[in-house]
Amino acid sequence: MENQKKEDLAQLLDKTDNTSILNAIAILRDEGNDQLLELVIQIYISNSDREVRTAIFQLICDLKNQKSAEFVMAFINNPELASAKQMLVSSCWQSRLNYIQYFELFIQMVFVEPFEIAFEAFTVIENMEDRVSESRKKELINYIDSHLSECRIENQVLADDLVSIIKQYEE
Repeated sequence: MENQKKEDLAQLLDKTDNTSILNAIAILRDEGNDQLLELVIQIYISNSDREVRTAIFQLICDLKNQKSAEFVMAFINNPELASAKQMLVSSCWQSRLNYIQYFELFIQMVFVEPFEIAFEAFTVIENMEDRVSESRKKELINYIDSHLSECRIENQVLADDLVSIIKQYEE
């Protein structure tokens, strides 16, 4: 996307009327631009309109460029975007992007996040479809065992199932 078009789109997203925002999101869906994703997430946080929030969630779920996974994970870890964290983690299990390289981060979220976010992270782990080598499974199980003491009490039931889920992954 050329710079002028990117600026025009950013200006549309910066509008306060929901129709302009929805139009900009529709354009982003067609043309994509990872550099505007943070602005879109900030709109998700500040805009309470259900249609706008749903459109943003669907946009994040439908990302197709694998490089976008890096942006989504950066946003999940950004404290300034914390109020969008549950939506972002939920998008990880609903999207086509591959998040397997972030396994430990999702395990950590199961342990330390509030239950709603922990459940979404657990669902990401549960729905991973990639093959996992036996040595990688052992690494992950060791990671779980060594961090289990950090687990919140309300998340313990989720954490207790992690090892059995990892053991079930195909090699």
